[in-house]
Amino acid sequence: MTISVCVSGLIADGRITKGQGEEIERYYTAHFNRLKGQMDMMAAADLASERAIRQMQYAIDRRKLLAARAIETQTRLNEQLHAYNGGKMSDGKGGGPIDPRALPALLGGNDPRHLGGTLEGKHMAVQAQIDSMMRQVLLKHGPDVFGRITDKAGLDDLGREAFGQDTGNHAARDLAKAWETAREWTRGRANAAGADIGKLEDYGLQMHWDSDKVRALPDYAAFRDVVLPELDRTRMIDHETGVPFDDAKLDEVMHKVWQGIRSDGWDDREPGGVGRASMANDGQDPRFFVFKDYDSWNRANDRLGNGNAFTSMNGMLEHRARQIAALETLGPNPDHTMQWLQDVVTKSAKTDEAPNTRAPEAAAHQNRIANNMWQEFKGTLNRPEDKKIAAFFGTMRNLKSAAALGSAFISQQSDLGLNWSARAFNGLPEIKVLGQWLDMLKPSLKEDREFAARQLMGLEEQRHYTAVQNLLFGREFAKPWSTRMVSTVMNLQGSSRWAQLGRHNFGRDWWGAITSERAKAWDALDPTFRGAMQRGGFDAAAWDQLRATPTEDVRGVPWIVADNIQDENLRLKAAEMILRQAHTVVPIPDLRARAAMNSVVKRGTYLGEMLRSPMMFKGFGVSIAMAQLQRIMTMPAQSAARYAARFAIGMTVLGALETQLRHITKGQDPEDMTKPGFWGNAMLAGGTGGIFADYLKEAMQDPDKGILSIFAGPMAEDLQNLAHVVVNKGPDGGMALNRNPAGSAYKFARTALPGGSIWYARLAFDRMIGDEVQQAVDPNYRHSWSTVQQYARERGSPMFAPPGEPMRAPDFGRATGQPSQP
Repeated sequence: MTISVCVSGLIADGRITKGQGEEIERYYTAHFNRLKGQMDMMAAADLASERAIRQMQYAIDRRKLLAARAIETQTRLNEQLHAYNGGKMSDGKGGGPIDPRALPALLGGNDPRHLGGTLEGKHMAVQAQIDSMMRQVLLKHGPDVFGRITDKAGLDDLGREAFGQDTGNHAARDLAKAWETAREWTRGRANAAGADIGKLEDYGLQMHWDSDKVRALPDYAAFRDVVLPELDRTRMIDHETGVPFDDAKLDEVMHKVWQGIRSDGWDDREPGGVGRASMANDGQDPRFFVFKDYDSWNRANDRLGNGNAFTSMNGMLEHRARQIAALETLGPNPDHTMQWLQDVVTKSAKTDEAPNTRAPEAAAHQNRIANNMWQEFKGTLNRPEDKKIAAFFGTMRNLKSAAALGSAFISQQSDLGLNWSARAFNGLPEIKVLGQWLDMLKPSLKEDREFAARQLMGLEEQRHYTAVQNLLFGREFAKPWSTRMVSTVMNLQGSSRWAQLGRHNFGRDWWGAITSERAKAWDALDPTFRGAMQRGGFDAAAWDQLRATPTEDVRGVPWIVADNIQDENLRLKAAEMILRQAHTVVPIPDLRARAAMNSVVKRGTYLGEMLRSPMMFKGFGVSIAMAQLQRIMTMPAQSAARYAARFAIGMTVLGALETQLRHITKGQDPEDMTKPGFWGNAMLAGGTGGIFADYLKEAMQDPDKGILSIFAGPMAEDLQNLAHVVVNKGPDGGMALNRNPAGSAYKFARTALPGGSIWYARLAFDRMIGDEVQQAVDPNYRHSWSTVQQYARERGSPMFAPPGEPMRAPDFGRATGQPSQP
């Protein structure tokens, strides 16, 4: 009797569904086709039937498990929706429909009305755990200040050890073990959340395909000829049969991989679809190639991939971190769960019986926000329609950033105000924030970074070649050299170090507070600190478990170290709580802010890319405003007023410091702080992020820039300056041919020079090199110099290092309205 007859009988008896019967027959056919060449037909049929039934039973059991997990997830999420804002619901009294703001708060941001973890927070915590496991690899092989690999031979040895090859390099062997530990931890964690990722010993490295290189090949045969000789076919297992692929199936799978790479994953998506149905099955993908050894992987990578062993390791782990966060937060089918959550919020609003209710409109608005946040998390909002268009404009934005952000470190001094406010809000010692300046003077931060990694504070800057600009401005599709250029500028001026210190020191002091308070019971904790712990999902039982962790002596001081917390879930909960708050001390857009900005414009279209120019450098203010408003809105009126006033005063003072430092780095005297207008500008500089505030102030005061530069953004200003090389304002105010195109060209080139605005080198470069070049190319250079000095005097900050004249000391008395110079 054939398997078809058995299956038909089972369907007729109602023991399996028709779909399950078709699945059994597919399994049977795959096994039989492989076995019939190895034994007689009857034996092949019997063995194929046995394997097909066993495989089907596993699939049924797995579906039951995933269904149970989905129910558990929906129950938990429904409770969290109803618990938002203390369970006050939409009417603020515990009645009415679900407060629709609960859904975006569940996904990301720092809404204090949401208690417990978020999707974004879980992702940060899991990634920080991975960074801790990989800390020696990151600190050894992470990019240097110029974004370069400093030990290529050592990295090659690490790659070979990852493939199980003995190089004799004991350090590389230890690092490869760290990589294997991290990889296996993520596999186990993902499988516990519902994934089904098989174990492969000495797997090696994953290939990160370059779709442009693959599309450049003439056809599939060319792709196969490059890749196939490098594969270890004995270890490439067909998931359906449990044995290595045969020739026909391997060719089928390779062709599918080729199509997927060429189409950026669109080959298996229906128009209007959302991609793979279940993230729980992500690790089963048969496109998972296994290479023979490191040299085989390297040859294929050189031809059709990108990056190196370091980026391959971290890229795979970053993908796993995102997968784990989605599975643990939203269940085995996150897309389905997201739709279910939106339906729950919509149904609750639609059935509201209050007269003239606006609940449906509010629910629709918050659902749109939540859906954009989910698409941003998945990367859908960042997917360009045309890579070449996106890469061109991304490269231009990188060049502009490299030219304009050389003094970003000065603007980042307002981070101290954000740090102060975050500490006050969470009950942490505020005076310790001043230690960040002292830490900037340390010649090496390796030990501090390693300790921060053990405290699960992450090593973003060591993991990425472009960490700071990715955090501040979002990941760009751009030429790699332009990306490294921005990274170099941010590193050379100290911006990267400052941002990392801000997060690490904040986290260190939170762990310090946990350690110092460990002798106290939950009710005896400082109310503000206890409230912060509650927002992070802690209660008395979790606190008792956390404070019972044995301390470790670190440089003569006892610490509760996150690495030593035995309960993995407790460890990640504590890390998530701290990381979510630590990311508010550096004004970087969170998931909600990124989704709000990226949902407005489409990457890879001319209109979308041009609209990104006005948004450059504005993410700072958006991030600060959203975080602070959410805090203030949860406070009683008196506390909110006190917090807001304190925040405004602190940020204004730091804005004044930024303003004066900027004047000095440009060779100008400090500005008179006794004038009322100064403090308005200082409030703008400190409150919305000094980079854009300084740019806005100059645009408003410079008549040549005009309204276009203020609202159209820095790239529009560059286009305007380029046009002024040919035409400019004439004596009557109208446009006329530029009588000094060389001078205008020099001005444009100077403002567009990457790295030309680095704060500690800017003045020396201008006086020692820039002035000489301008004299050589600009026949009206003396008029230009005179105009620059006049402009500085009109702004109230005359130049102490003017072009073409002797330099004097800065007149600091001018800052208090008592200038020594007239």
